[in-house]
Amino acid sequence: CVEILPEGSCRNAADGYGPYYDITGTGLASCTSLCEGDGACFGFTLLFGSDCRIFTDDTTFHHSSAHGSLNCFHCVSASPTATPTETPTAPTEAPTASPVASPTATPSPSPTASPTAVPSASPTASPTSTPT
Repeated sequence: CVEILPEGSCRNAADGYGPYYDITGTGLASCTSLCEGDGACFGFTLLFGSDCRIFTDDTTFHHSSAHGSLNCFHCVSASPTATPTETPTAPTEAPTASPVASPTATPSPSPTASPTAVPSASPTASPTSTPT
C-alpha cells in the first residue's frame, strides 16, 4: 500500500468517503495486512494511528483531505478479473451511420448455402413457393 500525500483522510471526487467499513484497534501493519488480504479492499485511512477505515471502491482515492492524525493508503490488492477476456476484436472500420428503418425481427437460423454473387437485374415481385 502507498500513502497518498498530503496526510489526511481518503476522499473521492465529491469529497466524500465512498463505501467503507471500520476495524478498531489494529495499527498500520494490521491495516495493511487486512487490506491486502481482502479482495474487495482498494485502500484504507489509518485513523489516529490505530483504527482502519477500509474502502471498497477505487473511486475513493481522488485525494486526501487534512483531518487531524489521519493517513490515506491506496492499495492495489483488489481482486483482478477472474477470467480475462480474449484478445478484443478490432473496431468496425465504417459503422452504419444510422440504423435501418425496419430491421429483421428474427434472423434466419443459418446462412444461405450458396448466396447469389450479384443481384438479379429483374427480381420477382413476390417469393416463389418452391426454391429455384
